[in-house]
Amino acid sequence: MKAQKRLKIAGIIVIILGIIHCSATPLVLPSLKVLSSGDFLACVYMFVCTGVSVIFTGWLQYYISRQTEINPKDLKILRISVFFMLIIGIGAVATMWNNPFAYIILLVALYELYSLKSL
Repeated sequence: MKAQKRLKIAGIIVIILGIIHCSATPLVLPSLKVLSSGDFLACVYMFVCTGVSVIFTGWLQYYISRQTEINPKDLKILRISVFFMLIIGIGAVATMWNNPFAYIILLVALYELYSLKSL
């Protein structure tokens, strides 16, 4: 499979993961009720912002990888977005080792990194 096609598929997967993350917010809220109201709102905000940033990153990756020829500027943006997903994945596994979502994010980021090497 061509590298751009793999990156396009990975971008779609990243978008879906971000949507799942944002959709899971109501499920996470009860476990955060033990926090003070300020900390509760901050955690909800950070949780939703993480999901939105993953959606945006996936959209950016999909948008760039669907081009017939990727110019050097867009390739640099694509590399930065893959590096961003890698940081998120490593951080997620390091802090939430019992959360399967963390490993999925890391695996997708590694898949993107592998695909990026083929460009």
